[in-house]
Amino acid sequence: MQIFDADKNNRLMELFLFHFQDVGNTLEQKFLGTSAFGTIEPRNLQAMFSTKVGDFGYGLRRQVFFPLLGDGIFTQEGAAWKHSREMLRPQFSRQQYQDLGILREPVDDLINCILEKGPSLDLQPLFFRFTLDTTSAFLFGESTYSLRANQSGGDIQFAESFDIAQDYVVQRYRYLDLYWLIGGRRFRESCACVHHFIETIIERRLTSPEKSHGNGRYVFIDAIAEDSNNRTALRDQLINILLAGRDTTACLLSWTFHLLPRHPRVLKKLRDEIKLVARDGQDLKREDLQKMTYLANVLKETLRLYPSVPVNTRTVHQTSVLPRGGGPDGMSPVLVRKGDNVAFCVYAMHRRKDLYGEDAEEFHPERWGEDLPLYHDEVNAAWGYLPFNGGPRVCLGQDFGLTETSYAVVRILQTFSIIEAGQFERPQVQEWLAYSSHSSQSLKRVAKERQKMTLVLSAKDGCPVHVKHLRTLSTTPNPRQADPLDISSIPPTPITHLSETESLMADSIRKFATETVLPKVRAMDEAESMDPALIEQLFEQGLMGIEIPEEYGGAGMNFTAGIVGIEELARVDPSVSVLVDVHNTLVNTAILKYGTEESKRKWLPRLATETVGSFCLSEPASGSDAFALRTKAEKTADGYRISGSKMWITNSVEADFFIVFANLDQSKGYKGITAFVVEKNAKGFSIAKKEKKLGIRASSTCVINFDDVEIPKDQLLGEEGQGYKYAIGLLNEGRIGIAAQMTGLALGAWENAAGYVWNDRRQFNQLVGEFQGMQHQLAQAYTEICAARALVYNASRKKEAGLDFVRDAAMAKLYASQVAGKVSGQAIEWMGGMGFVREGIAEKMFRDSKIGAIYEGTSNIQLTTIAKLLQKEYTK
Repeated sequence: MQIFDADKNNRLMELFLFHFQDVGNTLEQKFLGTSAFGTIEPRNLQAMFSTKVGDFGYGLRRQVFFPLLGDGIFTQEGAAWKHSREMLRPQFSRQQYQDLGILREPVDDLINCILEKGPSLDLQPLFFRFTLDTTSAFLFGESTYSLRANQSGGDIQFAESFDIAQDYVVQRYRYLDLYWLIGGRRFRESCACVHHFIETIIERRLTSPEKSHGNGRYVFIDAIAEDSNNRTALRDQLINILLAGRDTTACLLSWTFHLLPRHPRVLKKLRDEIKLVARDGQDLKREDLQKMTYLANVLKETLRLYPSVPVNTRTVHQTSVLPRGGGPDGMSPVLVRKGDNVAFCVYAMHRRKDLYGEDAEEFHPERWGEDLPLYHDEVNAAWGYLPFNGGPRVCLGQDFGLTETSYAVVRILQTFSIIEAGQFERPQVQEWLAYSSHSSQSLKRVAKERQKMTLVLSAKDGCPVHVKHLRTLSTTPNPRQADPLDISSIPPTPITHLSETESLMADSIRKFATETVLPKVRAMDEAESMDPALIEQLFEQGLMGIEIPEEYGGAGMNFTAGIVGIEELARVDPSVSVLVDVHNTLVNTAILKYGTEESKRKWLPRLATETVGSFCLSEPASGSDAFALRTKAEKTADGYRISGSKMWITNSVEADFFIVFANLDQSKGYKGITAFVVEKNAKGFSIAKKEKKLGIRASSTCVINFDDVEIPKDQLLGEEGQGYKYAIGLLNEGRIGIAAQMTGLALGAWENAAGYVWNDRRQFNQLVGEFQGMQHQLAQAYTEICAARALVYNASRKKEAGLDFVRDAAMAKLYASQVAGKVSGQAIEWMGGMGFVREGIAEKMFRDSKIGAIYEGTSNIQLTTIAKLLQKEYTK
């Protein structure tokens, strides 16, 4: 069960690594009644790939891959494979791409795409399109131009079909003997589209009187066609090479740009080398790339941590032995019988400390210039580093892939500054439990990047980065001209467009909300309390640490990702949404912006994984006039003492962590306000009263008393006397969250009612939704929801871009709360009696909507803010 659970959660590699570290370098397990061996021993790989290669074969691999790959080099064995190898090997001569000419246009397209999609973007989808274009240009003599798919000349249908077909093939491969369960019409149609596209190119190339040989340019298909005119055989070989060329380089690029922004020292050293070697304003040459030894080490280290083929299997064709793995010390041979499967995990082998040192799991390119333990044994040196397989089946195109990657990396770093990774979207890191059958510790926590298996290893959550354009492109005689404007000052457009990662996150949260939250909504509303199990699930889903960087245990995503989560949850239950909203936009943000490094390391891991936070500003005598607060703080010998009361405090029952604003020097008025961290278990802290509310009843709102609560010095947040500034800044961001909550609420109410009147409610022998008057109301309401959503996302994107967003946040909260109240009220009327009863969610959404015009600044406060800023702008 572990392997299926790890596979489901995209942590298969971490499970393999854990078991090899726990059991040893070779292990045996039973799977579906058959012996299955796993190994990370170089001598065993040498036997499987070289000295005993005839004893091991592909097994079911041919049947698994055949619908897409056909009879090509990756599905062939024996004489057929040898023939393909002899035919293909000469075509990967370095002379074919010596001048890098085949790479220039695709890299220009890639950089233009980054310019168009930046400054915050996911590079991984672009890298898959880029390598599809370069490989197709090399193979066919003409690019698919998939990076230009939204312009002229791009064949997006082929690119999408290729993605779909490959995804199915990977699923089939991972199901082993049950591969036949994966398939169906969509798979067949995608394979057919890929085949037809390549067959069309083959026919055009072979019947054209003008071939690329005539103008001196090498074309792969023309060369191998001299060996065979069998169209089907050519097609199959081309698909095999296309698949390998696309995936290997795309994933290497993705992991490289995953690692570089997280290792600024390495990034700076690499930039310095590029500046030293590459001639500014001149085309890069292959000899320039060959001089960049540090770049080579960076790529080599990336491939060590994330090898192209991280795990693979062979089936024993005739009973044989593996040289290592038997006996008490694991140094004796192991018998493997005909029909057994042997998996070899290069990913885990590359992390062996006895081969690569104690820091084997760290990214350290300099290790390749050091005296590694790997080099102390001849077999280990030859077989302990296998990013592209080894022996006769070593990847033919590895040099082309490394050259392609090197050129792309250099060009990207010449054109862009990688500003950050972690304030946008980074692969989520979450803990999971692995079972050990060997050590005394039965459960071990593992926290690593979520990884997706294509045919090679890619990041589950893409390769998000934040870039800044350095200069205009001038790399080819006639490149597509890039916009020279500094795109770091422009928020992504269109406003409501979600990046691929944001979109995937929205889908995931929507599924979670529908399947997990929705069944609990009515019971929580009636009980007026939040289900503790649901709160645990919110942490498990990563929703309580959306912007918290990965290094502190969070998801490390961007602000808009948090807004997406708040909106999606509110479509089902605004009570759950506001718990997540306050925790993320007010509490987590406060620590991230104003906490010391020590306080971040102390609090953020807890806030990301187990501890709910609360924000304590409002008081009985200070609501909209928040800075009239009377809670006071005074210094003590060891820290501070806080006395007073707070009112209308969200999350107060669920929280164990409170950010409290108190006046440290009342003689200074609001300039004495200071922020502190208080834990629920502090002596003198108490929850005095839980409010019974009209709406968002499951969300706790309480009065909190501080009766001479003493806290240590390190629980001061930021600087003394700066609390009023912190509160203003946090509330401005928090208002975007409330606006997202109200937008989600409005959409949820609309969807619930629209589904009812268009499918169920009938009057006068007609669906109510078919009456024109009703249709107009539905259309008007939906338009207003979309307008509110545009305001919300505009404010969010401006906040991310570092632009002034205060007026935008106020407008978004004002309008979204108005729309939520209006639409949720209309929804009850549209549904008639079913809208009025408590059986559904319509009346609850209406009750919940009323708070939007009140908390985190009433509607009148928003209007005042907007008016003041407008007056300032238009006063002469």
